[in-house]
Amino acid sequence: MWQLAYMIVPLLLAVGIVLGKYSNLLFHRDFYAFLSRNFLCVGLPFYLIGHLIAENKERLLCHKKMIYAMSVLPLTVLAVAEGLWVDKVFGDVYICTVFLSICIFLLTLSCRVEHEGLISRIGRRDALHIYITHLFWIKVMTLLMANASGFWLELYRITGPLVILTISFLAIRLVRLVIKEK
Repeated sequence: MWQLAYMIVPLLLAVGIVLGKYSNLLFHRDFYAFLSRNFLCVGLPFYLIGHLIAENKERLLCHKKMIYAMSVLPLTVLAVAEGLWVDKVFGDVYICTVFLSICIFLLTLSCRVEHEGLISRIGRRDALHIYITHLFWIKVMTLLMANASGFWLELYRITGPLVILTISFLAIRLVRLVIKEK
């Protein structure tokens, strides 16, 4: 069953990318976001990629982490260039971001942690909640930045992912504090 699920990952990602960011380029029109930004075209494929990596962890991690590390920078440049080429902004699912995500995930898994640090604890405790809430915060920031221009808009375009990560993390911590005090 898993083999069949893994085989549909490229199809689901392709549908999401073609109906999403590439729709204007290919069809000269935009489709409703729910057609491409949904569990079927984004969530399920990335979940299955993670499952595939987990099943083949030993084989994938026997390679030197330098291969993954050396791939991150060029893939990041390509992903940003692709985002700017397709729709003049960056920060969505494009062809290169799929490969970049896989590469970053494998690089992270290949790094041995001798002592658990702050980032490891945050990742273990908050990753799921950050993933679940980040789309809400993207929408909030999009509304807040709608009238921004010049310096602030350019700053947000560059730091947007870090801003969303930080806001998501702080909101989760605040909710935990409020729940804990009750």
